[in-house]
Amino acid sequence: MILLLLHGPDYTVFDIDYTLWVDDEGGILYITFTPPAVGPYTAFITFSCTDIPSETVTLTGTGIIPALVVTPLVIDFGDVYLAYPSTPQTITVSGITLTGDISYTLGGADPTVFNITETSWTPANGGTLTIVFTPDDLRPFSATITFSTPDVSPDIVVTLIGTGVVVPIGITDVQILNCPDEGIMRIGETLQLEIEITPDNATNQAVIWSSSNINTVHVNETGFIIALEEGTATITVTTVDGGLTAECYITVVHGVMSVILDKHILEMQVGDETTLIATIYPEIALVKDVIWSTDNAAVAEVDTEGNVTAKSVGIAYITVTTVDGGLTDVCQVIVTEEPQLPTGINIFPTALNLYRGDIYDALEYEIQPFGAEETVTWNSNSTTVATVVDGVVTAVGAGRANITVRTINGFTAVCTVTVTVNVDSVRIDPPMCNLPLKGAKVLKAIIYPSDATNKTIVWSSLTPDIATVNTAGMVTAKTLNGIAIIRATNPASGEYGDCIITVGTGSPLLGIEDQNIDDITIYPNPTTGIFVIKNYKTEMGNLELFDVTGRTIETNLYIQPELNNVDISHLPTGIYFIRIKNDNEMIIKKVVKQ
Repeated sequence: MILLLLHGPDYTVFDIDYTLWVDDEGGILYITFTPPAVGPYTAFITFSCTDIPSETVTLTGTGIIPALVVTPLVIDFGDVYLAYPSTPQTITVSGITLTGDISYTLGGADPTVFNITETSWTPANGGTLTIVFTPDDLRPFSATITFSTPDVSPDIVVTLIGTGVVVPIGITDVQILNCPDEGIMRIGETLQLEIEITPDNATNQAVIWSSSNINTVHVNETGFIIALEEGTATITVTTVDGGLTAECYITVVHGVMSVILDKHILEMQVGDETTLIATIYPEIALVKDVIWSTDNAAVAEVDTEGNVTAKSVGIAYITVTTVDGGLTDVCQVIVTEEPQLPTGINIFPTALNLYRGDIYDALEYEIQPFGAEETVTWNSNSTTVATVVDGVVTAVGAGRANITVRTINGFTAVCTVTVTVNVDSVRIDPPMCNLPLKGAKVLKAIIYPSDATNKTIVWSSLTPDIATVNTAGMVTAKTLNGIAIIRATNPASGEYGDCIITVGTGSPLLGIEDQNIDDITIYPNPTTGIFVIKNYKTEMGNLELFDVTGRTIETNLYIQPELNNVDISHLPTGIYFIRIKNDNEMIIKKVVKQ
């Protein structure tokens, strides 16, 4: 039997894994070992047997590692297509030939671009390294893989390059999401249109906006539209990728610009009802519908027509809102308790004496009890005599009228108004006449206005030695060849009228000579039509014009101090007389018309 002994300075280097001895003629010893280190080694194997001397075999050698071989040194992936940047894409890197026991590390300019999720390595000659990674951006990238093995240098560096790109995704549909309600826009209204592109990850999402009628609706490059004038327009969005379109059909109308209530404060009592009126501007607005609402229905309710009902004490706000545009206006409603009803009423004064044209401001009243409802109405039983508005009385004509003030529950008080119409003037008909000696004539006094209250006339003669007059206006001539002045006076007003009477034969006026020459001057006289009366007196007066028969031509002409023009161009040629009268005197002047 043969024994084996392994010994020597480096026998441990062998790491014997397996020995096999074939005991045969010319026997063979098989030893399998792996040197654990690089470098020279020496060991001995001694064979021994009990019957023969031992023999020693010397083993020498050098441990080495095969050279590191990596090919290729540059791997260009070209375009690395990504369906979408955020969606990982897996790429397998293969074709790297390796020999020897190696390790590898990832580095370089963009090591993180790979986002490695899996690696696998088949460590054999001509083996394959598989790296699964996702480029993190749509850009060129560069990274390195360094391969190394112990005790061998230099390391082998393989460069990886490529570009992350997106695979183009086409648009299949486009929609406008917020076309105006019912396609209606008001002049001046604006809107930012919004679109939806399908799929939402389409590569080219550029669009083009257009309007079929830019004068009616304008649209900019972002889809912002503005309504300019009445009319219709179609707004179209078109995709650059594929030319797909979507449209908005728009009608521009005159919209509501404002709404105004007829009242903004209402004072009501519990149980009262009233109606608010809302006016829409402009009048040509297409949609004028409104919505009524109250913020406190327990205090005041409002129906769809703006009818307001006071329900309880408090304050409520009634709001009207336009359907078109949502514009609003508000009325404050103040509701109080129903007031106490009056038990009586007094008026002050209870009687009034007025002249026609007078205005009395104003009758007063007192309601019992204090604090009772003060609403009253006014009435006149004869508006031809006196009218009343809110207690203000206007005298209209002669007579008597009862002015009544009435409470809401029917209590009344009366003021009796007596209206007097003054005499403005008195005229005698005829204003001039001729009487023979002992002759008589009844004169008639005419009072203006005819509805004057006091028409009393007192007759008198300013020349009783020439003619007298009785209370009935009968004139009696006393002497021959004289001029008498008979006067009719209204004592209530002091107004009067005169009649010039010539006692004797001939015209009643031809014998009259000019009076008060220094006070009144007439020129030119004779005249062809227009003459001037120069009044040196400070008083103003009335002027009457007569012909030689005493017939009145003009009455109630009015002259001022200084210069006055009188036109008689329309009268035939002849002799005329003017009578100027004021409160103190009467002047008669002769005028010749050529």
